[in-house]
Amino acid sequence: MQTLLENLNAVPGVVGSMICDVEGRVVGHAFPAEFDDAVLAGAAAVLADGSVGLQTVTGPIGLVDLRYGAARVVAKPLSHGLVLLLCEKSVNLQRLLIEVAVAGKRLERIATAVEVAAPAEPDAAAPAEPDAAAGDAAGAAPESPSGSGKPKKKTSWWPSV
Repeated sequence: MQTLLENLNAVPGVVGSMICDVEGRVVGHAFPAEFDDAVLAGAAAVLADGSVGLQTVTGPIGLVDLRYGAARVVAKPLSHGLVLLLCEKSVNLQRLLIEVAVAGKRLERIATAVEVAAPAEPDAAAPAEPDAAAGDAAGAAPESPSGSGKPKKKTSWWPSV
């Protein structure tokens, strides 16, 4: 994985790259040392959360290209995660997308393997069965159909935009 990310960083204008899973956890990154791991983890979490909201409104996302004064953030969704690239303003987007497409199949396999190997953290923090059963027996209804958080897909109870 590190080699793939370093190959993406070799494109002129790319500062750093990372892969995060659909939950926003960093799977791997190739950023210069001055980028703190906590900052990268925060960026991955915001990107994953924002992409779910964006997909709810617009449908499937092919590419996210955020432009700033001197920088550009490009994110490409994978089936089990996202590739994030921090670039200079002048990066050649076409060349970058070709490199991402070339690495895409291998990145997909890596993201899938990591998702299968690491169980989702919310399951570990879920309440114990006896408490959940006691709440249902008392007639308490869950706050949402999925039990907690935002839905991953549009449902009848979540407002549409």
